[in-house]
Amino acid sequence: MKKFTKILENQDNERFYEVSVELKLLIKAENEGEAGYLSDSILGSIEEQSDYTILNIEEKDNNTELES
Repeated sequence: MKKFTKILENQDNERFYEVSVELKLLIKAENEGEAGYLSDSILGSIEEQSDYTILNIEEKDNNTELES
């Protein structure tokens, strides 16, 4: 008997799904330009991503933690 995952891998009825997310990055940088460059690099490296928009870059103090 084949394993369930192997059966799923052989199916030809793959579909595409669009997943929208809200993501916050806490990036250590010397200035906003560098923070923008680093965030652009990180977001651009995500495989299968089709589009993103950086909405805001805001300086935070050293004790800042990501909010849920």
